[in-house]
Amino acid sequence: MNPSNSRPKPSEATYRRGIDARIVIRRLSGFVCFLMYLAAFNLGTDYLALGEAGHAAWLFVFQVVGLVITSALSLYASKRGAEDARTAWKCFAVGHILYLCGNLYGTYMILSGQVETFPSVRETAYFLMAIAFALGMSQYGEVSRKLSRTAVYNFVLVYSAIAVACLFVLREHIDHSVLTKFGTVAAFLYPALWFSVAAFGAMSLAIYSHGRRLFPFQLLLGAVFAEALADMAYAKEVISGTYVQGGFTEFLWVASIGLAIWAVIEHLSIGSVPERGQPVQRAYTAMAMASLPGAAIMIFMFSGSLAGVFGSHPFYVGFSVLLGVVFAAVAGLREHSIIHTLRNLSDEAAEGRRRMLAVLESTSDSVIVLDHEWRLTYFNGSAMKILAAERGGLNIGDPLWTGERSGEVFPGKPRVYSAYFSQRETEYEAAFGDVWLGVRVFPRLDGVSIFFRDISEPRRARLEIEHLALRDPLTGLANRASFHRTLDGKLSAGDRVGILILDLDHFKEINDTRGHPVGDEVLRVVASRLMECVSNGTTVARLGGDEFAVVLSNYSEDEAGALAEKIGEALSRPIQLQDVMLRIGASIGVGLGQPKIDADVLLRNADIALYEVKNSGRGGYAFFRKAMETLLVERNGMKQDLANALENDEFELYYQPLVDLTTGRICSFEALLRWNHPERGLMPPDSFIPLIEESGLIVPIGAWVMRTACKQALSWPSDVSVAVNISTRQFFDPTLVDTIKSALADAGLSAHRLELEITESALLNDSGDNLVTLSSIRGLGHKIALDDFGTGYSSLGYLHKFKFDKLKIDKSFVEGLNVKDEREAIVRTVISLGKTLGMVITAEGVETPEQYAWLKGNCQQAQGHYISLPLPSKDVADFLAKHEVHGAPSGEMENRMHLERA
Repeated sequence: MNPSNSRPKPSEATYRRGIDARIVIRRLSGFVCFLMYLAAFNLGTDYLALGEAGHAAWLFVFQVVGLVITSALSLYASKRGAEDARTAWKCFAVGHILYLCGNLYGTYMILSGQVETFPSVRETAYFLMAIAFALGMSQYGEVSRKLSRTAVYNFVLVYSAIAVACLFVLREHIDHSVLTKFGTVAAFLYPALWFSVAAFGAMSLAIYSHGRRLFPFQLLLGAVFAEALADMAYAKEVISGTYVQGGFTEFLWVASIGLAIWAVIEHLSIGSVPERGQPVQRAYTAMAMASLPGAAIMIFMFSGSLAGVFGSHPFYVGFSVLLGVVFAAVAGLREHSIIHTLRNLSDEAAEGRRRMLAVLESTSDSVIVLDHEWRLTYFNGSAMKILAAERGGLNIGDPLWTGERSGEVFPGKPRVYSAYFSQRETEYEAAFGDVWLGVRVFPRLDGVSIFFRDISEPRRARLEIEHLALRDPLTGLANRASFHRTLDGKLSAGDRVGILILDLDHFKEINDTRGHPVGDEVLRVVASRLMECVSNGTTVARLGGDEFAVVLSNYSEDEAGALAEKIGEALSRPIQLQDVMLRIGASIGVGLGQPKIDADVLLRNADIALYEVKNSGRGGYAFFRKAMETLLVERNGMKQDLANALENDEFELYYQPLVDLTTGRICSFEALLRWNHPERGLMPPDSFIPLIEESGLIVPIGAWVMRTACKQALSWPSDVSVAVNISTRQFFDPTLVDTIKSALADAGLSAHRLELEITESALLNDSGDNLVTLSSIRGLGHKIALDDFGTGYSSLGYLHKFKFDKLKIDKSFVEGLNVKDEREAIVRTVISLGKTLGMVITAEGVETPEQYAWLKGNCQQAQGHYISLPLPSKDVADFLAKHEVHGAPSGEMENRMHLERA
């Protein structure tokens, strides 16, 4: 805790409690003396029956002798008074001496009978006197500690406003001035200066609490106001040529001198001991300071209104005064807002610094701050403990590096110098005695901040971890970091380097169906077989997941191809794990490069070759060819085109009918997406559907398919439904149910006319939400079909969890009908299973009359090119009409129409 902040600060109430009876008696006595002084001056000439010469002598006594007394007392106060006000009284003494000199000069001019031209030396002395008084009040007590440029600006602002006000007030007199132009300007400038000094004193009185010096300050302020009023009256009379010595102006000047004498006597009675504590600003300081611009505006407007500048009619006078009040209030409120904001920012900055220092002291890091001459400007306790042992002590202002042992005092001097001159953050490790330090250097324009800590133990642990980190913990092969290190090393050595990158085929399905422990064991077997295929010294790495790599050094293309084929054969062999026999293959991409080839280019080439193998159906290997890169660029271009295809209305739907084999009627149409590419024309789904899946556009495009199919199906007969495929990504989209509801609502289609087909691949990732999603769709009133049945891994398991309305037998099994192989047996089994579970069985891919005839006696629905090719939406109505007439698939209809034409 800061002791200065913990001590209670005295307030004005504290000072008032210190006022005792002696002070009251002294001040009452002073007041009585002051009244007697004024009475003596005002009544003395009449009482003593003094003539004109006697009146001048009487005025001389008060205006000259009184100033001699005041000057002497002020000089004494500047030497023996309170120490914290001596500078102020020096200024007041100078002011009174200037006042005395001016009066003496005026007396001399009168006695010598010379005519004094205005302005003369006397006015110069009075003007300088006002400046001396302004300086004295700025150095008086609390004001001297708080004086800022803002206070000076405020003084100039008020002075300018008062000068303009004097112009307004004296406007008529100025028009008829008997003085020169320079004399006229001087006549109102120095009383304006006195009013400004008075305003400055009033501001100081309002803002600061002066404690015991308050009453002397108030007396001084009274003296200044009396002087200002007297000079204003004097200026008015001088400009008009009506000034006569004596009268109210002399009374005010004498009163000003009397108040000054009383003020210095009161000040000297306080004593020479400085006031204890720090008198605080008043609670309304901000508002008082903010009111100064408004006060200047108010002075300007009010004086102008009274002088008739804005019109002499009472209405215009009142309106201009009201406008000035509003103007002044807004200016004051704005200034108060600025002052309040600045104070808050200052308080926040101080609090932020305090918190920052608290954080720096509490942090485990050692912190030192150096200036541009490498001298310590700050260090925390942790830094003291580490550095003091070497230096024998640590002091603010000491240079960090001195003498020949500078490197031992703190390590890394060149690194710190480099960080400062380059203005870049630097981090390094260095030995320091028996420990290692981790150092971070943060440069600034005026020095550096250095954070450091003992990292000996973490460093040892890190070195061990780095050694272990070069091996894959699951397979024991090199990991990605080790792979890159080896590759970079061979490229730097100038070897002819190649890369073989492989991915395991269908490994994700093994993980999903058999579990990760089985998947981990498969990876270990793969690693073992890879090591058997390569020669000693060849780097084999697991890059992550099921991705592996082999670094080829000085391999020809034939040798690399032989190695890739050998690895493919090795990985295609069955893997026996306990009672489970698994088959797995690999897709391999090979990139060969010349010496000094860039590692990133080589990796990219191998990845492109691997991508080509995967895109061609997986399995086998491929060398990188430039055409592959071109094809990849083309595919990426198609992805970009797909991003705009939906917005450009380039998609359309084709419909393939499903026939009810019992009645021969069309019961449904499956919606199939087609893309009318602006350059390639109508594109089949196999060429762009995978790209839609990869790019993530399947969700918005799928929603478009849903909406469009529902709208187009609305024009079909009410007993004909539309089937829409739900992709895997759509199935797991949380907005799927809302999309279905929205599509039905927009089209006005009945829920029972929309069938939704779910592929078995969507059910492989059983996150627990699959049944919830299926039940939500069923709750909307839709039929749900399980598409491509028999090609997945988990379909049979789902049949007892959820009752699908329809099973669609994949076309790969329908192809085997009438050839008496195992596929026909599978179809019979599925049909029997569907009948047992009460599901409709639909056969896909019906291509021949024989397949159609076989299915007609065993299955409920059929779909395929024998029935009809996919139709654009405009042809659906014609197809339904012809089918209704002939009641047969298009294949049979074509035969009948041929016979009729014959």
